[in-house]
Amino acid sequence: MNEGFMQKYVLLVVFVLMGVGAIVGISVATVPSCTGNTGPGTIVDERMPELMPSPAAENTAPAPKAGGFPVYTWMPADKTVGYRVTDIQLPADYQRVPVEPGSFAEWLRYLPLKPQGSQVYLYNGKLKGNQNAHYAVIDIDVGYQDLQQCADAVMRLKAEYHYSKEQFSKIHFYFVSGFDAQYLKWMSGYGIKEAGNDVKWVASSAAGKGYQSFKTYMIKVFNYASTISLKRMLVPVENPADIQVGDLFIKAGSPGHTIIVVDTAKNAAGQVIFMLAQSYMPAQDIHVLKNPSGAYGGLPWYPAEFGDKLATPEWEFTAGQLMRFKE
Repeated sequence: MNEGFMQKYVLLVVFVLMGVGAIVGISVATVPSCTGNTGPGTIVDERMPELMPSPAAENTAPAPKAGGFPVYTWMPADKTVGYRVTDIQLPADYQRVPVEPGSFAEWLRYLPLKPQGSQVYLYNGKLKGNQNAHYAVIDIDVGYQDLQQCADAVMRLKAEYHYSKEQFSKIHFYFVSGFDAQYLKWMSGYGIKEAGNDVKWVASSAAGKGYQSFKTYMIKVFNYASTISLKRMLVPVENPADIQVGDLFIKAGSPGHTIIVVDTAKNAAGQVIFMLAQSYMPAQDIHVLKNPSGAYGGLPWYPAEFGDKLATPEWEFTAGQLMRFKE
């Protein structure tokens, strides 16, 4: 093989290799940086969040989050929670009363809170006039309408718990008219039509599965339910010493009010204390209530032995107004 032939052969090989490299380079350069797929390894462009699938579009509740905490469906999946109801300090010599794992009581006890010192905002973005009633603020949305008030906040928490557990058949609330708004019916594509006291199910594009549709259902409930209809779902707790997480103090009426027990504790002597949360009027952030008496060093705990009257920052209840969900 002569020298001239060898030079031509080497040049040919170089050109071929350069051509292959160019083709590979073009192929790599034209692979999009993100795609419509969301499978493993998918690149997500965080500059365009409106193009990303939302957890709210899913038909069922998300899987439990890391750390063993309950699921709070309204929370972004990647949000770190540093402050919860269970992190609120106990008075000396008290221990939290054990609750059943996976129960509504446990779910309430681990509710996420906004950072310490947070203020309470109304549905319209304005500050609540009374910033002295709350000890902490629960990290849950209030919506953009004057709807999620006292009974509505309780119903929201109860419904969110069952939604997170995929217990859809347990989500139902009575309207003041007596209509039983069953979420399972809503999930099957039936909305609710009202004409005075005449309420009926009708086919509706707004009804169906998924978290956004669930919130639309809750707005419908907020519009037509109240403390009066909520009380139909409750039974009395005869002895305040038997108070449990998830119990309510409720005065049904117009005006009426209700607050929910979000934690309980007990000392060696058997004395029970509890913590309360509420929304109020106008619709506002759900918040943990201070004890206006200043007992327990200013911590937000109330004694189960409160006598005939329970004084909270914005309402006074009686011992006979302590109630519990039937289911």
